[in-house]
Formats: sequence, C-alpha cells, structure tokens
Amino acid sequence: MVRTPGFHPGNRSSILLRGATIMIIVDIFGQIKNKKRIREYAEDSLTYLLPPVTENIFIDITFKKSLDNDMLGYCLGDSNSSEIEIAKTFNNENLSMDDMMLSLAHELIHAKQFLRGELSPSNSNWKGKKHEETIYSKRPWEKQAYLFEDLIFNTFWKNLHK
Repeated sequence: MVRTPGFHPGNRSSILLRGATIMIIVDIFGQIKNKKRIREYAEDSLTYLLPPVTENIFIDITFKKSLDNDMLGYCLGDSNSSEIEIAKTFNNENLSMDDMMLSLAHELIHAKQFLRGELSPSNSNWKGKKHEETIYSKRPWEKQAYLFEDLIFNTFWKNLHK
C-alpha cells in the first residue's frame, strides 16, 4: 500500500519533522481533542523508534468510534507509510485519553515494524520468517509491541506535558 498524498497544509493536519535525513508527515483524522499534542506524541515516538531515513514517511492516524471485532487499535503499512486506526470506545464504553494513547503507542510500534521491513504488509512474516500459524500472543511483532508500548506511552505521552 504505497501512498503518495499531496501535501496541503491548508486543509490537512500535517506536521513535518525535518532532520538531516528524515521527514515524517503525520495526519490526524476523526473527532478527537488535543490533536496538536497527539501529533507531538506520534512524532516524538516515531523519531525515537525509527533510524534516519532518506525518503518521506506518511503516517495517517484515524480516531473512530469503534473498530471491528472490538479491537482497540489497528495498523497497516509498508516501507513508506502506515495507516493507524484507534477506537474511542470499547464494549460501548468511552475510552480515556490515556487508554487511547496507550493503544496508539502499540500501533506506532507496529508502524515502525512495517517501515523498517521487520513485519510484512501481509501481517504474517516477521523478519523473513512465516508466522501464519502462530497464535496471537506468541507473534513476535505483538510481543515487541506489548514489550515497548509502556515505554513509549510513559516517555512521550505521560511525561510530555506533566
């Protein structure tokens, strides 16, 4: 899923990070408070998670009332872009901002995995090894996301604006 969107700052919530070799474009969609803070969180997290790259990276984050199968978050991606969806409710109960940002931390780690080529766009190969039959809790990409989500959440969300 390679995307080359036009950059229109007048009608998109885009932030560009410019370093020596990196440009990350984060777009936030859906009704959610604190979009600026959420963009900063995503930017800071991705800057930490990703090595310097030489091409643009596009990250779309969409907040939806709910996701299929009562998921809290979902990420698809490839080496150029990732699309993340975050649920605002779970079991018909509103999620707190912290709960949504913890879900976003988990999905940003998956975005990193796609962008670095660790996880295949088919969601079944990890670092070249097939995991089609591996149960959810044993999938290496899920183990890594659960291992580091608290670090990302605490470092870049909780500590960002104390």
